[in-house]
Amino acid sequence: MPTDSILVAIGVCVMFLVLATALAWADHTTSKWLSNRATKRATAETESSSRKAA
Repeated sequence: MPTDSILVAIGVCVMFLVLATALAWADHTTSKWLSNRATKRATAETESSSRKAA
């Protein structure tokens, strides 16, 4: 009986760690993608503004 509960507890902990890792990876990937997108948009707006001024 105690062995079963320990195995279940370990399984639950492993599943939480897997979920936390997946969420951290997704957050990192999404944040990097949004940052690159914002940088490209700002660069494009700056270039279009300088073309209009010229």
